Amino acid sequence: MTTETKKKPDDNYARIIKAASEEFAEKGYEGARVDEIARRACVNKATLYYHIGDKAALYESALLKIFKNMEAELSDNVDKAVAPDEKLKTLVTTIAKNIMSSQFSAPTMLREIASGGQNLPKDVFLAMSRIVAILHSILDKGEKDGVFVKPNILVTHLMIVGALNFCAMKKLVIQQGESSGALTGDPFIDESWESVGEYVAETLINGLKSRKQV
Repeated sequence: MTTETKKKPDDNYARIIKAASEEFAEKGYEGARVDEIARRACVNKATLYYHIGDKAALYESALLKIFKNMEAELSDNVDKAVAPDEKLKTLVTTIAKNIMSSQFSAPTMLREIASGGQNLPKDVFLAMSRIVAILHSILDKGEKDGVFVKPNILVTHLMIVGALNFCAMKKLVIQQGESSGALTGDPFIDESWESVGEYVAETLINGLKSRKQV
């Protein structure tokens, strides 16, 4: 068996996940078609089903790729930070990187929010819950250390992911805003995920700071 042959299954898997991510981002779960995913991936449907499975399995695999990568990166990066405010900033900027660097994450998750998460696979929900648990541990430690006021974990999480998901969709927002004149001269229009992540983090940290820290 040649090296090229050995690599082919992994290449097929990566192409299928990429194609599925693009199809779901553009059309949502209901509008996505397995035939189109196979065409985009340059494989036949038998190969697609062999490597991953049906549409539900494709959707779950595409989402898990994002959230497992995010979870692993968060665990590594947050552990390196020391103070609660540093950990929170690291968490926000890491989430910003993963959301805003992906063309699939924001449109897919905003559709799920709008639909009440009706297509969200259980394992994806569990991965999201583990990310919220990391945030919870940071805020809990910050409160105990007197750095943060008592937080609402869910609201704080939604503030982070809501802001970053909408920023990731900024092309559409910018088009609408510029046409109305509302965003003319906005300095954040062309900002990178690093800048947006830091801005969201600093705004959040300032809002959470204990009055003793101000």
